[in-house]
Order: sequence, then structure tokens, then C-alpha cells
Amino acid sequence: MRPQERAETLAADDDPVNVLHGQDACRARPAIQRRQLTDEYEQLMTQIADYEGILASPQRQRQIVGQELAEIVARYGDDRRTQIIAYDGDVTNEDYASALVHFQNGARGLLESCRVINGAKCDMSFELHGTKGAVKWNFERMNELQLQFRRDDDLAQEGYTTVLSGPAHPYHRHFNPGPGISLGYDDLKVIEAYEFLSSIASGKQGEPGFREAAAVARVQQAIIRSWESKRWETVDKE
Repeated sequence: MRPQERAETLAADDDPVNVLHGQDACRARPAIQRRQLTDEYEQLMTQIADYEGILASPQRQRQIVGQELAEIVARYGDDRRTQIIAYDGDVTNEDYASALVHFQNGARGLLESCRVINGAKCDMSFELHGTKGAVKWNFERMNELQLQFRRDDDLAQEGYTTVLSGPAHPYHRHFNPGPGISLGYDDLKVIEAYEFLSSIASGKQGEPGFREAAAVARVQQAIIRSWESKRWETVDKE
């Protein structure tokens, strides 16, 4: 194709960019690309500034969470379509698991889980017993921590002491001004969202993360292997 025919072909195109040719086209493309990159950069910086504003403003955090919850309620908040009735009969679902464990530091432990047991409603808890004291916590009383220190000099003072959550503890003061005024489940969700956004803004991996989730999965796999082999199984390393 001769230059004159090439120019006529380009000029016939409806796209204004395509009518440029030769040195004009070479100069135009980098300018367009720079403008696109500049627009993307400015848009990204605006988003980052908005995220930083959210992290710095508890009021905006509560407002955003409230709006999202309202949208969820509006979309999915229909009446329950099933009926919960008491079951009168034998329990055939053996949804129970327990495991004896040896920790690397020599400690011994017991893991136990059951979702059909009577009594406890949300007993996600832990207990630690050492040579100098003990500590225990239960999600059903999530604002209380039980501490005990060994008192050889006064055995009458060896009982558990209840430590109540208060403004001196992380995040409590952002929700309630005084000690003993309990946080709730919804407050925990706000804290989780804050930690997640903070991790994104800082570029640092939060904890717990996928690394810790994978470690839990490796323990579960060892428990399954132990059930099948009927012996102790070593937890796979990372």
C-alpha cells in the first residue's frame, strides 16, 4: 500500500486516534498512556486517603458497618422458613472429637469438641495449668479472664481471681468508657474489620492469618491419622 492510500485508510476510520500517523502517532500514544496512568494513580490515592480516613474515624467505621448490616437485613432478612423443635430420641450423630497432645516444650494437653452435648451453649474455652499458676477463659463469659497464682506462703489466697475487661485493655475504650461494661459479639466483628483494613493499609500480614489457619489444619490431619493408625502421630512441620 502506498503512503497516500495508507493515509486515506486511516482518515476513513471513525476513531480520532487512528487518523494520526507517522511521527504524530508516535508522540500521541505515550501522552495517552501517561494520562491513563495519572488518572489511575489519582484514583488510587483517593481510595487510600478514604481508607485512612475510615481507620482514623470510629464514627465512620460504625456508620459503614451499620449501612452494610442494613443492606444485608434488607436483602436477606425474611422470616424463618424452618421451625426448630426439640428432638426426643436417641442421638445418632456422633459429632464428638477429642485428642491427647504432646507439645514441643514438654507440656501435655487435651483437645475436645462437641456440638450436640447438653449444657454448654457456646463453650469455646481454654485452660492452662502450670507449676506457678493457672489461667482459663470461656467465650460465654468473654469479658472475664480467670487468673490464679500459686501462694505457698498463704494457701487461703490461692483461688482464681476474675479480671474484667476495661479501658486499659486493647480496643475496649473505643466501645465502652468504663471497666466491667462488657463488649459484645458485634464489637468483636468491628475489631476484626479494623485489624483487616489496618493490615492492608500498612502492608503487613496480620495475625492470625493463613499461616496460622494452615497450622490448625496440620494438627487436624495428624488427629485423623492417629484415629486411623491407633497410635501417636507427629504434626507435619510447615
